[in-house]
Amino acid sequence: MFLAVLLLAMAVSLGGLGPSTERVTRMWISAEIAEDGSARITEVIDYDFGYRDSTLNGIYLDIPGRSFGRVGGVSATEDGVRVPHELRTDGLRTRIAVGDPDRTVVSLHRYRVQYTLKGFVQDGRLVWPAIGAGWEVDRDNIEIHVVAPYDLTDARCAQDTTDSRGSCTAEKPEPGHLVVTVDKLKAGSGITLYASGARNGPAGEAAAPRPPSGAADGDAGVDPAWTALVVAGVALCSALLVARVLRLVGRDRLPAPLAPAPAPPGDLHPIQAGILLAGRAGPWQRVAWLLNAAIAGHVAINGGGRFTFVWRRVPGDAPVDPATEAMLDKIFAGRDEFVLRLHGQRFQSAWRILGDQLEDWRRTSGHWDPEGERRSRTARRIGIGAALVGLAVATFGSVLNTWMNGAGWPTVVAGAVVAGTGIALWLRGWELQTRTAHGTALLLQVESYRRFVAERKADGSRSRLDAVWGVALGESAGARRVVAESRVASGAGAVGRLSTRAWYPVTALGLIAALVVAESEQ
Repeated sequence: MFLAVLLLAMAVSLGGLGPSTERVTRMWISAEIAEDGSARITEVIDYDFGYRDSTLNGIYLDIPGRSFGRVGGVSATEDGVRVPHELRTDGLRTRIAVGDPDRTVVSLHRYRVQYTLKGFVQDGRLVWPAIGAGWEVDRDNIEIHVVAPYDLTDARCAQDTTDSRGSCTAEKPEPGHLVVTVDKLKAGSGITLYASGARNGPAGEAAAPRPPSGAADGDAGVDPAWTALVVAGVALCSALLVARVLRLVGRDRLPAPLAPAPAPPGDLHPIQAGILLAGRAGPWQRVAWLLNAAIAGHVAINGGGRFTFVWRRVPGDAPVDPATEAMLDKIFAGRDEFVLRLHGQRFQSAWRILGDQLEDWRRTSGHWDPEGERRSRTARRIGIGAALVGLAVATFGSVLNTWMNGAGWPTVVAGAVVAGTGIALWLRGWELQTRTAHGTALLLQVESYRRFVAERKADGSRSRLDAVWGVALGESAGARRVVAESRVASGAGAVGRLSTRAWYPVTALGLIAALVVAESEQ
């Protein structure tokens, strides 16, 4: 289940791996015109550099048509802290570069740049390219103010692009005050303001607007790693909760005062008892099957260092077991021996077939209620559908996050909840299987013996079958004590003694490797 949740989180994060696009989330610009025709310009720019590492140190502002000597009084801050700035000119424009050249920036930052332009108003005419067309990023929430000590007339606004010119609206809320607002301005577009004014005309009554303060507006681009982390956490919590509910609803309940019993159920093989206890044919039961085959003399298992070897043997005086021999034929696939490898396709295929055969015994044993089987199948089918739907919804939310859409995170969380619920129903739907009255009676005997195995201490008198019981019942600590402190190998050393440092049951093959290693018993 943990692996499924991890794969879900990775898949959802792919939806947010679009381009880490830079953009301006807000642009506020004001020009305060003085009596001498100069203007004090204030620009507040909320710039999102994206979530990926960049080589950018800050931003730059181009002032078209202004010579170097006509720009002065420059000051700049980044998130309220003063940062270095530099004036550059190429004869046609002046560029103000803002940012620390020794530091790169990511995510969302607010820049505030102030400077003075001389000759801002000439011969009573205002022609101000407030935003140049050289911007290479999209800009949202644009607000431009012009304040003069006299009335401004014949005001108009134009949107400039590289190949055309469009109109925009310049409003006059009061004498001497022009306001332009634009929701969105594409890259390569600019805005120019035109107006007339006379110093001997009506006096302007507008007060200078106050620039935005505080943190930058808008949501920064979301790093897909954060999306994956949120999805994994939410889906895992949802899956664990649903799995807990499934266990409470479906599984048989054992009496609390159940006492350990020193004798195993007489009419069950250890592997069958393990399946009855676990409710399914899991990896522990398959490991117990291979261990039992080794003890019976069908195979020899030994290992040391990094490798675990398995080779075929001919049982001595033990009767031939056709079912065991048939399964070993599949496992060895014509070989006399092999090394256990995580990616051995032949072995993995035979390992799955063994699990299917053990699962067939569970279904046909008569120890499980058919109605519980139907509920389990229904839950698994619903779980697969829910997991796919949740994956799609969470991935769409990840895409919305990339677009900085406010619905992104709620969609991601909702999808993760649905997907986590589906994963639990899919992988833990077998919890809804319930045992018959006879199966429950046998379960009580198996659980009593398991508690005995968990509590006892191994000594040299323990039989080799005790190891099979310990592994089949999933009692790793008890199995380790029995195998580590007892010699479970046959006379020719079918199984070596357990090395405790190799006890790492991460995969089915890891479980097998944990039961062998270190020394062979010749």
